[in-house]
Amino acid sequence: MYTRLAEIPSPVSATFLNDEVVQIAYSTRNHTSNTKKTLNKIIPLSTSVTTKFPLQEAGEVVASTTSPSFTLRANLRETKQGNSTKRYIDIWAGNRTEISFEVTDYHDAFYLDEHLSTLVFSPSETALLYTAEANGPQSKSEDPYAKFRYKPNFGEGYGGKKRPRFFLLRWNEPGDADPSKTSKPILYEIHTEADNVLLGQGIFYPNGDETTIYATGYEFTPNGRMLGIKYCFNRPFGIWELRFKAQSSEENNKGDEKKRDLIVHSARKISGTNSARSPRIRQENNQSVLYWFAANSGGPHMSTSSLHSLDITSLDSVSPEETKTVIPIPEAPGPDFPGLYPPFNLPNYPFLKLDDGTTEIILQSGWGSRNTILSISPSTGAVKQLTPPGPALFSWALLASDGKNRIICSRSSPSTPYQVLLGVLSEKGLQWRVLDQPDLAPDVTSALQSIRTSIHPIPGRYPTETIVVRSVNEDSSPTKSSPLVTVPHGGPHGASTTAFSAANSALVLEGYTLSFPNYTGTPGYGQAHVYKLLGQCGTLDVEDVHASTLYVVNDLQLARLGKGEIFVMGGSHGGFIGAHLITRYPEVYSAAILRNPVISCGEVAGTDIPDWYFAEFGFSDDFPIKSAPASSDLSNASKSPSPPSFDAAPYITPQIFEKLYGFSPSTALYNYLKNRSQASKDVQHLPPVLLLIGAADQRVSPTQGASFYHLLKGAGERVEMLIFDGEGHPLEGVEAAKVGWEAALDWLKKFGRESENSS
Repeated sequence: MYTRLAEIPSPVSATFLNDEVVQIAYSTRNHTSNTKKTLNKIIPLSTSVTTKFPLQEAGEVVASTTSPSFTLRANLRETKQGNSTKRYIDIWAGNRTEISFEVTDYHDAFYLDEHLSTLVFSPSETALLYTAEANGPQSKSEDPYAKFRYKPNFGEGYGGKKRPRFFLLRWNEPGDADPSKTSKPILYEIHTEADNVLLGQGIFYPNGDETTIYATGYEFTPNGRMLGIKYCFNRPFGIWELRFKAQSSEENNKGDEKKRDLIVHSARKISGTNSARSPRIRQENNQSVLYWFAANSGGPHMSTSSLHSLDITSLDSVSPEETKTVIPIPEAPGPDFPGLYPPFNLPNYPFLKLDDGTTEIILQSGWGSRNTILSISPSTGAVKQLTPPGPALFSWALLASDGKNRIICSRSSPSTPYQVLLGVLSEKGLQWRVLDQPDLAPDVTSALQSIRTSIHPIPGRYPTETIVVRSVNEDSSPTKSSPLVTVPHGGPHGASTTAFSAANSALVLEGYTLSFPNYTGTPGYGQAHVYKLLGQCGTLDVEDVHASTLYVVNDLQLARLGKGEIFVMGGSHGGFIGAHLITRYPEVYSAAILRNPVISCGEVAGTDIPDWYFAEFGFSDDFPIKSAPASSDLSNASKSPSPPSFDAAPYITPQIFEKLYGFSPSTALYNYLKNRSQASKDVQHLPPVLLLIGAADQRVSPTQGASFYHLLKGAGERVEMLIFDGEGHPLEGVEAAKVGWEAALDWLKKFGRESENSS
């Protein structure tokens, strides 16, 4: 069943092609070829059109966008030719290609991620701005060691990407947007004077001659490190204003060159010292206002975000001191609004206009154990939840908006995979209509209908709660105390939600009850709940999770204690919790499955986020993360105002290491084994452990899992370890995900109640 569920196409983005048609991009897995593919589907928005369009492979197109007027469409295209890759930019007007421009020799791979990617038309629709990896040092460089000089990259999930650069493809002058008069296209590479801030997420200033860009800048730390950015909202980054000179017609038409350089002559930071990201501009009544998300710099990697705005109408008089906070971080969040917990980015067009002329900001945010859709008044900051829980407990994702009054969302639950909906916003609220849903075989539909999901607060530990997913019989009566698998999330500032997961639903259909505790530190419950965990990892989080296990057993009576009855499964920090649970409560948990677990907290050399160990275990002051102040320029952004203090340099001192050593699951295991050997000659075995390790993991070094394996093996414990070459922290490759799921299921069966009874 896992394979069939994992191959259900999941929507990842949407694009309004015009007022009447939307294109949905789906991601799907093919287990025969071990590949992931992107599929596109055209869906009419009118209820009068009943034609069903099939899913079609995206082919060579790796990213696309439509101009604001829907007149033009840009495709970024990659073509494999043997061991090389050709890259092109195609500009379409209707059904004809106006421009096909090869960029292979001008830069390396396009940036397609959520952190640095840019793909926007200029306001005049005569140019396209995008982000790509700049070419590396040339063989003719005067520096004989240029090829070998160390340059930090962006860490986990980014491979060798380390030189993002803005590129501007222009085919017309801003005053002449008639596609029929397309002139010779020219590619401009936008250069800055310094490389201590790396730029992405660019957007144009909407007025003037299109020589001003707002972007997110990622700053190096004072000691020259680029901290890993994936899943991390607390980095030293901010919103930057870049200005460069316009190119005259005479310069553009001179010679046969297809590529020129644009030098940024003015670059200043306009956000404050918090971690700002995702710039968007609202134009209304001849006013231009810049919006962005921000979070606290340093501390937990994922915490409550705030929403800020700055009037940039008069470009030359923009003052960062006039920044307004639209949505602050609530001091005492209540059940009505816990604070903002959005993805990394605002939607491309987050500003919707209602029939009464008012404007709403639309976005996605975590709220407890669900993701929901919010509307925010930019004038008052009033927040409305547009997707109340209801009995289905759907979790929602915002895919696109048209910048007018319509949005495209997906929703799902453990029993309902990925429905795509159109929402139309008015002063009366939001009206939803299902546009698309997967075509499931009858037996798959029937199986999923047996799944029930519920959310339960854990008594005495408010607001900690757990999501329980289980299967019921045909008459809707619960199955008899199925084996329980407790699944703590990673992070620790990640979150479990009610969204569909093929792996989780397939495991439920195999006869297991799953419990997903959102323990202390989980976002979506208020800032205090996030920060409460700092310095208490290994104690408070572990006890929260164990309390959730006992609650499902004793209060809900959906499981029972005993051999082969209770298991723990978790990855990253969830693996850290699982490793602690089996040494602290070996009589409760019958086996553990740990994916890339944090095992030795003093081992920071092999991670792209060394600050994590300092922050989570109570040493934030020893690894300060500070963003450059507003009005900094690129030449001094990441330089300290005074010589760096050696005392403030992040370093694991013997005193810090001793404390981190005490927090480590490896230490807990060692002490358990040592005490066991001294207490009795009878060997009381620990729960068997299955380790799933990504050999290319940059977040948690594979050596941590290996050291745990050998410590268990040396003590005569039952342990196995699977290594996945080329896989990073999530183990999200098609083959790795399937093999990991199958191995986990076999492990549960091997040490489950049937195995125990037969032995």
